[in-house]
Amino acid sequence: MITTLMFFFSAINIVLSVILLIYNWRFNKNIFFFAAFLVLISMESLMVSIFSFGGNSDVYTILVILSPLFFLKAPMIYFFARGMVDDKFYFRTRDYLHFIPFFFHLLANLPFLFYSYEVQHSIAAAFIQNHELFREARLSFYPIGWNNTARTLQMLIYLILSFLVLKRTKFKIVRMKGQLKFQYIYTKNKLTFILFIILAISVLSVALDFLFISNVNNIHVQNTMNIIIHLMMYAYCIIPVYIIMNPKFLYGLPHLETHYLSSLSQKAASQDEINSENIEQSNTNNDIDYYLNLANKIMQYIDNERPYLSPKFSINDIHSHFNVSPQYIFYCLHEVLHISLDELKNEKRISYAKNILRAEGVDTNIELLSKRAGFNSKSTFLQAFKKDTGLTPHQWVKNNNLDGGGR
Repeated sequence: MITTLMFFFSAINIVLSVILLIYNWRFNKNIFFFAAFLVLISMESLMVSIFSFGGNSDVYTILVILSPLFFLKAPMIYFFARGMVDDKFYFRTRDYLHFIPFFFHLLANLPFLFYSYEVQHSIAAAFIQNHELFREARLSFYPIGWNNTARTLQMLIYLILSFLVLKRTKFKIVRMKGQLKFQYIYTKNKLTFILFIILAISVLSVALDFLFISNVNNIHVQNTMNIIIHLMMYAYCIIPVYIIMNPKFLYGLPHLETHYLSSLSQKAASQDEINSENIEQSNTNNDIDYYLNLANKIMQYIDNERPYLSPKFSINDIHSHFNVSPQYIFYCLHEVLHISLDELKNEKRISYAKNILRAEGVDTNIELLSKRAGFNSKSTFLQAFKKDTGLTPHQWVKNNNLDGGGR
């Protein structure tokens, strides 16, 4: 029963991870690290559940083969926290040092990995049937039971590092005001909550390891392990659901560009008109002015350059044009302009198509019009047009008395 539930929740976690990755990759690539963490921790929890309470031996065998990957989950959550705090997606050469535990475990497990699948399956099935055999087995350079303890300790160490990284935001928040400060506090609180949930899971994992080492055959121990695994199972699902319910968290921690703040200060100094009270008010509005200014520039770019006429127009085009983080662009669109990029694209494309219809009337080729307006297909264009006007293009032309075109 427990393993069946774990299958269900692990599947949900993996599906939610994929959803998070698909819908957020464009503007916050750090979600890759978080999605990888969720997938790995779901697989690991399923492996622990099958081992503790029985289940499909083939699935367990595959998970045991993949177990070296579970040493990557701790670096993944650290990279995610670091990327959110630093407000950028990056991977440095020295970051490969974080993969040492993974490579060490991979090398240590090479003897087992080179066995045929039949031998691997027989060993894994024996572990499920006889936990004492698992305790004593030496399929690598050290007892295999050490892996669980090593992964738990690694996770605790990386959580401490993540909390230390998160502490850096405190010094930034002190110097902020207005909407930007709200976004920092909002994101910091959400990330802190997620890290505490993972910390709780890690502590429960420590308790689980301790009970397993003590006396797994004791009925009271088994009942306690049952409760712990249930708690861990539900905690796993809290994290992705929590992020899906708080999408603004993925805006990250946007900051003002240094050159922008410098130009403001120089401008204020040259005017020599601002007293201390006005300076404080100016600092309060700096972040608001910055994003209002960026939002206006984005709209000017879209209106003047008409990038939406390309079917491939995306957030990356705006990012390349302004050299501004995709998170900032999404932040401007959603929090300043209160519109999504897809809605904005359709709005501009439909407006462009209407101008062509006004000029050409009923003689307009709808297939060609959809391509000229930037839509991928005629059906997508018709769907968007009808959503905007409630009519087909030809009905709209007739309702506006443009039958002859050129009016």
